[in-house]
Amino acid sequence: MSVLDRSYNFFEIQDLFLKNGSVIVATDLGNGKKYVLDEKILNEVKIPSILNYNNREYFIENLSEKVKIVVAGAGHVSYVFAQIANTIGFDVVIVDDRKEFANKERFEKATVLCDDFEKALSKDFGSNVYYVIMTRGHKDDYRALKTVIRKKSKYIGLMGSRRKVALAKNNLLEDGFNENEIKKVHMPIGIDIGAITPAEIAISIIAEIISVENKNVKDKGDGEILKHIKENSAMVTIIDKSGSAPRGTGSKMLVFEDGSIVGTIGGGALEGRAIEIGKEIAKKGGIFIKDYSLSNNEASELGMVCGGNVKIMIEGIKYE
Repeated sequence: MSVLDRSYNFFEIQDLFLKNGSVIVATDLGNGKKYVLDEKILNEVKIPSILNYNNREYFIENLSEKVKIVVAGAGHVSYVFAQIANTIGFDVVIVDDRKEFANKERFEKATVLCDDFEKALSKDFGSNVYYVIMTRGHKDDYRALKTVIRKKSKYIGLMGSRRKVALAKNNLLEDGFNENEIKKVHMPIGIDIGAITPAEIAISIIAEIISVENKNVKDKGDGEILKHIKENSAMVTIIDKSGSAPRGTGSKMLVFEDGSIVGTIGGGALEGRAIEIGKEIAKKGGIFIKDYSLSNNEASELGMVCGGNVKIMIEGIKYE
């Protein structure tokens, strides 16, 4: 783990999150101080997790915006792809210049941009974004690819045959793009599962995106909850679990002084206990960390008899 510099408060972390779309945070479990880490840590360890560094324990987590997938093309594969991606929980943006294809009636749950590909794809979609290119033809595919290849992104994929892919690579080289830029494009797009139908092709693409998104990820966190910090409150986080539990490591819930909440750590009596403690910490500040065994008498009192353990951290947030 990189050498830790100055500590950050919740509002500084919130600012970094809103600016960059993600922030990697290490919380010292001894004193509650928070540090911001470089993205290189993602290649060193699976997170979220508790790590020992210089004889101190830190909870490491990557707080990210909801993943956005920008799809260039609104054809048959895009239609099925958007449905599957929405079901999984991704935000989907559809880009096409044909009104009969790119419309809200066809893509009810997606953001639809009916405009020229280059103009629409030049917009700022943030950094936690995946670009999927599958337009009606090579010309538009290439225009889309050239527009996004140098933008900050987590993934770029181009759908097409080997011949089409070879042509795209040659065109990119002729237009001055280097080998490293070209290598970051997944082409042909998707995992090879022998896909034939539009639905099967869509699944192969989603599978590849999931494999990229979940690389070195131990569990899912709730980075979006940072957007809701605006007054005195307490952040409840599951920092470790074993066995069966309603939600995973990194799950968060924000508790305000009046007991209202944003998010969930799984409901039930454990969440109720966390809310009561959170209300007090929201008023007084501080940090509270406790293990709950889901198989002993304490767990029975909480109505949890599924087995395993959950460790929660509750941190006070003072609005100034």
